[in-house]
Amino acid sequence: MKWINNLKTGTKLLGTFLLLAAISGVVGIFGINYIDAIEKADTRLYEHYTVPIMQLDEMGIAFQRIRVNMRDAILVDDAASDQKKYDTINELSALLDTVGAEYEALIETDEMRELFNEYEAAKQAFDPYLQQMIALDKEGKSDEALEILLGDAYQSARATQDTITTMMNTKVDLAKQIAEENAALAKQATTIMIIIISIAVLLAVGLGVLISRSITVPLGLVVAFISKLAKGDLMRDTSEAEKDKV
Repeated sequence: MKWINNLKTGTKLLGTFLLLAAISGVVGIFGINYIDAIEKADTRLYEHYTVPIMQLDEMGIAFQRIRVNMRDAILVDDAASDQKKYDTINELSALLDTVGAEYEALIETDEMRELFNEYEAAKQAFDPYLQQMIALDKEGKSDEALEILLGDAYQSARATQDTITTMMNTKVDLAKQIAEENAALAKQATTIMIIIISIAVLLAVGLGVLISRSITVPLGLVVAFISKLAKGDLMRDTSEAEKDKV
């Protein structure tokens, strides 16, 4: 307390302001760092999990539509209608390849890489059957095309569809895990921020009271001394006021 009393009033006030500014800076920097960490985690969740899940959904729908269009082309004997279905199949196949490449670029884990490789292998096994069915149907050999569709092609198609479903389920599980980690990080940040702010407030109040007393008590003594002088009391000197300082 004595060393504070020995400081000049300007120094006391400036020191208090600087200390409060430093505390505010610490709180701000800590908060910014946590906000940045949460923002990065949310961005990763969106770019590497939410987007891939949508891509997998698009891939699953496109592949299912390929199978449906192939089935309808075989069962419906209409050249014009069949050609539209062949064109649709080609467009969907191109879309499947494009979205598949975009999805592959966002793969992060070995597990997801392995699943994607299984998908690629299953799809590559199905593609020759698809081209064979189209060729047979164009030649009017619908029965042979249907036999392939319900036989070997079905097994490859089922494997392809299953791997897409497995990839999606795995991505969803990982996304949930990341979301829970982000929520835990946000909760931790909130808790620590509350603790730091509480400490900062207590420290600020304590220092405020201490600095205030170091200024107001001596001023009060001086005012009292001057009042007594004004009343003609010349028995006290400033040294007595100094002894009364807290």
